[in-house]
Amino acid sequence: MKNSLSILLGDSLTRELMNIFDLSLNKNNRFLHLGCSDGHLAFKVAKLVGAGGKVIGIESDPAVLRDVYGMMGDVADDLGYDNMYFYHGQNHDLRTDVYRQSTLFKRLKMESFSDFSAFTHRSVEYFNNNPVVVSHSIDVLFSSVDLGQLTHFQIIELFHEASRVLNDKGVLFMLTPSGSSMLEKNIEQYERILSSADFESINFFNQQFEQSNCCGTEQLKVIRAVRNTRKNSVSNVNSESCCSGSSCC
Repeated sequence: MKNSLSILLGDSLTRELMNIFDLSLNKNNRFLHLGCSDGHLAFKVAKLVGAGGKVIGIESDPAVLRDVYGMMGDVADDLGYDNMYFYHGQNHDLRTDVYRQSTLFKRLKMESFSDFSAFTHRSVEYFNNNPVVVSHSIDVLFSSVDLGQLTHFQIIELFHEASRVLNDKGVLFMLTPSGSSMLEKNIEQYERILSSADFESINFFNQQFEQSNCCGTEQLKVIRAVRNTRKNSVSNVNSESCCSGSSCC
């Protein structure tokens, strides 16, 4: 089952979302798409933010990412610059590069549970200190991850991770299926979690999108929230970096 809503929708999604982003995205901005699927939206944003901007895509399906990697060169040639970076990651964790983690795991010989436990501990420690997306580095974060596919604790982690990576007054956009009674019950809960993660100006609104694979429309709820200004905080990202590792910026 796909847990990214963007793969279910066609060009209408990109057009409508670009309109929604219009007041929040500017030249030289840094944009993160969580659940980036085929990268179509990320490629459009790469043109909008220009050579001085950055676009990061995180996708949980490695097969989809292989197709994205195959298109990146042509897109960069068309743009005349390369400002795009894509990672195999988890839908609620903006720290871990799953590809690097799994590659290292395969190289090591695990002979006991204690070996596995030690590897897990070292891996968590490493990516906490060297996250894929560093703190206070993103201007606009868009998540098309289906919240209905995440556990309550994963949703909490996702909202707090979004807060960690966004700049002061950075904007979070999220898509989630609309119309279900369960969602309506969860809206108040989402708002509480976002508030506890230091978001303000939290808004929920419905948006119709055309489906790519059939006639008709899909109604999704768009969540928009703004990151509060941090008090007495010092950013740990310099003006040239938005993600860690030599494979990125």
